[in-house]
Amino acid sequence: MAVSRTHGQAEALAAAFHAYPLAQWLLGKGPSAQPRLISLFRTLFSLPAADKFDVETAADGNAIAVWLPSEQLPLFTAVDGPLALRRFRRELGPRTARRLLQFQLASEGHHGRGVFDYLFLLAVRPDMQRHGLGSALLGSHLERGKALNRRVVLETADASNVEFYRKFNFKVIDQYRASQDGPMTWVMDNKQV
Repeated sequence: MAVSRTHGQAEALAAAFHAYPLAQWLLGKGPSAQPRLISLFRTLFSLPAADKFDVETAADGNAIAVWLPSEQLPLFTAVDGPLALRRFRRELGPRTARRLLQFQLASEGHHGRGVFDYLFLLAVRPDMQRHGLGSALLGSHLERGKALNRRVVLETADASNVEFYRKFNFKVIDQYRASQDGPMTWVMDNKQV
């Protein structure tokens, strides 16, 4: 994985996720949210756990897909989790670090069993959305997954994304909230194999 390339895209990722319900739950809203979102992505991609990622970007750099093989889940383990929690606490504060941990713990067990690729992030710069960049990245990986006999699982906390993913034959297999005040998260699966 090209961490430096992804690290350099923190601003683009933050722009794509600025109105995302999960990002707002983690970081809040308002003028301080955008710089904190950039810090979140920079911190995430600087951690050792980021070596687990398979990162694909559009040729023009306006879209990014971050994949994680099921064999690498959970992202943060008992070994590297404490380091990650300390880094997130230092960079983003205790509330955000606590919520990130809540989200990871809540998401575990909702993906089903077996071997699959987990779509960790799919982001397109807001000014480039609806130009097919996200669809191209997703479609490319789905074809590769089909050839390798791997299904794809993803989560989204944005209801409008559910319809987008349904166009690729994803179905909702579960839903949950990381906490009572957290956004609904839909777990989707493309059982294409």
